[in-house]
Amino acid sequence: MSTVVDTLSSFVSSLRYEDLPPEVVYQAKRLIIDTMGCALGGYASETSRIAHAIAQTVTSSNPATVIGSGLSTSPDLACYESEMTP
Repeated sequence: MSTVVDTLSSFVSSLRYEDLPPEVVYQAKRLIIDTMGCALGGYASETSRIAHAIAQTVTSSNPATVIGSGLSTSPDLACYESEMTP
């Protein structure tokens, strides 16, 4: 019996860029650009500075880098800091 994970991974691994409708490609590009704009716009905010200070206190055996800073921290705090930008 196939699990949801098996079904999704099979779909994703067989999907090709050419299979995507133009509207999906357009929307994906728009959202990626919007996300990067929000991250850059909020990078110097007070909330972001607080999250950065917290992330600096943590080390990880499997670190992730906080976008735009070069700071290595735990993956969850790297994501948290990214989410804290307004």
